[in-house]
Amino acid sequence: MEIKDLENFSHGIRCILLLQRKKEGEATNSKCRCIERMISNSKEEFFPLLEKMRKIKEREEKENGTTLRIYSSVNERDLKKAVLDFKTEQLKTDYQGEETVEWFYKDVKNRFLHSLMKESSKKTASFLFDIDDCCDRSFCQMLSELERNTVVMSWYKTKNGYHVITTPFNHTKLDERFKDTLHTDGLILIE
Repeated sequence: MEIKDLENFSHGIRCILLLQRKKEGEATNSKCRCIERMISNSKEEFFPLLEKMRKIKEREEKENGTTLRIYSSVNERDLKKAVLDFKTEQLKTDYQGEETVEWFYKDVKNRFLHSLMKESSKKTASFLFDIDDCCDRSFCQMLSELERNTVVMSWYKTKNGYHVITTPFNHTKLDERFKDTLHTDGLILIE
């Protein structure tokens, strides 16, 4: 369930997230709850931060009896784009009511991370296909179809299926099976 060539997806600015998913016990209306988030600036910084995140995951799971997952952005992030987005949101907020302004500035770290994780703030362009609930044979057929249309950079098994990371391409020509599996700025499951 772990990506083998993670080193290829660790360079540049990346977000590393520790998430508790709703289907794994999180009582929330959203898909998941973010327990911890970190920003890595380089490949050299990525792996020490990942080790730190693993320790937090282990501690949280032990203390709370929960199942957590570590993810990273499949695409490198563009700091200039994120700062521009953050400043735009900040300016919009400054013209809102006092309560909104107070909320924004009390949550400034999360607001910036939100700007950094927006699809408009990606620096590189990789696609992630999240293929769930299929047998090995079906997956092999889908992988072959992807290989006919693009370069498959990596693939790995997940708890419920597979993740396939590809270079970008005209995905509208793909079979209907791929319709709901494509994420143009997805999250890599690390563990």
